[in-house]
Amino acid sequence: MKKLVCLAAVMLFLMCGCARTQAGNQAELRQYSWTGHAKGGGSVSLRFDGDNAALTLQNGGETAVIAGLCLTDDETLVIFDDASAQSYRFGYVPKGQTLLLCCGDSPAMELKADDGR
Repeated sequence: MKKLVCLAAVMLFLMCGCARTQAGNQAELRQYSWTGHAKGGGSVSLRFDGDNAALTLQNGGETAVIAGLCLTDDETLVIFDDASAQSYRFGYVPKGQTLLLCCGDSPAMELKADDGR
């Protein structure tokens, strides 16, 4: 009887461990393209293409793009910009169709998921 209980406990443990497929924030972040507008009238878009990301900032007729290899963990997004040979680090919190994106001590900007993904 002990062997049967131990076998059942091991099987239950294995099944629970294998069934856990929660992808985390990284998958949720890369699932969409994101856009948002600043209070001053500027706009921000964040798009993913495989291991690359492009963050486009527009304000007053000027456009800046940070684009290149992208690394993420569950709360940080780092883009290695090809044009400037610099890396840019952002904090993020995805909440369904909304993404809070922040850089350094500046307040977080709220971006919305694009329907077109």
